[in-house]
Amino acid sequence: MILFLCLASAAGAAFRQAPGPAQDANAKAQDQDFRIGVKVELVSLFATVHDSRGKIVTGLSQDDFTVYDNDVRQPISQFSREYMPLSIVILLDTSGSMSGKKLENAKKSLSQFLNRLNSGDEAMLITFDSRPHVVQSFTRDLDRIRRSIRQLDGNGSTALYDAILTGLKESANGRNRRHVLLLLSDGVNTYGRAELQGTIAQLRLSATELFAIGLETDLLEEMQYKTITQSVLDQLTNSAGGESFIVGRTNELGKVCGEISERMHHQYTLAYYPPEARDGRWHTVRIETRIPGYRVVASKTGYFPATTISRQKPLLSTECRIMSGNLPFRTARGMQLALPWKSDVDLLNSILVVLLYLFMGWLLLFLLHRRERSILSDSPRSSQIPGHVGQ
Repeated sequence: MILFLCLASAAGAAFRQAPGPAQDANAKAQDQDFRIGVKVELVSLFATVHDSRGKIVTGLSQDDFTVYDNDVRQPISQFSREYMPLSIVILLDTSGSMSGKKLENAKKSLSQFLNRLNSGDEAMLITFDSRPHVVQSFTRDLDRIRRSIRQLDGNGSTALYDAILTGLKESANGRNRRHVLLLLSDGVNTYGRAELQGTIAQLRLSATELFAIGLETDLLEEMQYKTITQSVLDQLTNSAGGESFIVGRTNELGKVCGEISERMHHQYTLAYYPPEARDGRWHTVRIETRIPGYRVVASKTGYFPATTISRQKPLLSTECRIMSGNLPFRTARGMQLALPWKSDVDLLNSILVVLLYLFMGWLLLFLLHRRERSILSDSPRSSQIPGHVGQ
């Protein structure tokens, strides 16, 4: 009971110290003085280099590259040729149009693709018809994916954009730093909630590359979709920093999957500090080589810069320029961590008042307990006082 009264008194003291309208306005003005600003702005990219014949170029150095941010050249701060393990999401179209020979060749080609992965790589399998299905989550035991692939058949419509968005969501569960989507489909989106422009926007914001394989059809009634498929896949992969491939004959799938694997496993890592930007608008990024005839495919074509944090008298301001672990390109926006008190003096006063009342309550309880024990210990002696007459 006494402890409750002490706590109530402490709460009353805190209530009495609550600021009035004028004090509250002044506290709001000082609120910016006690914020911690964190800013992450290192932009990192992966890049693949091809020669004039389309072959992968390895062995280049940092001096062979130039990076442009909004067409302004930027100094390269970090550079590496070291291989980084992959977390790959396989998106396989199992709609009705894929049934038969096309799907069987796709299964064989994906099995060959899995054989090319390195020991540190991991993969997962998502199929899609009228909706996406997560068949196998991320694993380094690739035999589990091979067994799942062998059991697939084709049926239903094609929810292509829904599948890509599901792949982006699932890729966040990958344990490796580099995240890649591998899409294999024979048609355009015919079902689902997502739309092309929304999917492109999500790909631009993500830190995930997209490689896409489009299977051409031999059916005359579907030939009208050939150009559409090429255009859609180009838009999707360009927004995600990957590449698209159109395959005329399904027996060429194995070769194309091998080329994609080679691109994934032979990339350069570059990073730079972007110029300060206050508008938060999209910045284009371009990577070039100084060697004529070489073409560079970057993992991203742009980014949204971190917004600038305005502070009057910051108690602590920290600017972190780091390589994000699972976000190899996307920059984190400026963040403010507002502390739950108006000033450090108010905080210390509140803590001291509460501790004082708690100590006083404990001391009172201790003294009462000592007095009660003293009274009980003196009770037996009172019955032996001279002159006392028992009943």
